[in-house]
Amino acid sequence: SHSILPLLRIPYVASCGGRVLFVVPTEPLAMQVGALFTKNLGTMCAIETNTISAYSDPKENKELLKKCPVVVGTPLAIENVITNYGCNFDYVVYDEIHNLDGQEGDATERIVKLMNRTPFLALSATIGNIDDLTGWWQQFTDQDVKQVVYTGRFFNLQKCIFDHNSKKIDIVNPLSMVSTDDF
Repeated sequence: SHSILPLLRIPYVASCGGRVLFVVPTEPLAMQVGALFTKNLGTMCAIETNTISAYSDPKENKELLKKCPVVVGTPLAIENVITNYGCNFDYVVYDEIHNLDGQEGDATERIVKLMNRTPFLALSATIGNIDDLTGWWQQFTDQDVKQVVYTGRFFNLQKCIFDHNSKKIDIVNPLSMVSTDDF
């Protein structure tokens, strides 16, 4: 089924099996997500933006794009991948979907239309008009588009403190910030 997931990030969609197309709004995010998938899956994942590819050799990159489990990229670059290599993906993730009207929003819309029969997740931590977005998405598919709203937030940020005496940065154990009463 199709889903729009505001307020939730799911980098684990590749664990479902099949090939995943992961559309992100910026090159730095493409590099970050591509590296995350490569590390977690233990195999090279493709990264495609307007200025970079996973491999500089076009032949190697073409083979990677055809076979790798995850292709991550910016909308215009992903549109090019779909045009040249097909829509053979089992899932699509649109990250930061609140950027739909951003610089490459037209390309994102074309990808949505091309991939209209492919199960998808549309992710955003800041979407305010989820009903409008769901209605917009529904016009491109005969599949039922469902909303899943998750209001919890998880931030895996490591707290550190600078020790002026030793001139070192020390990691702060998160449990040092809670008391037994908190439990």
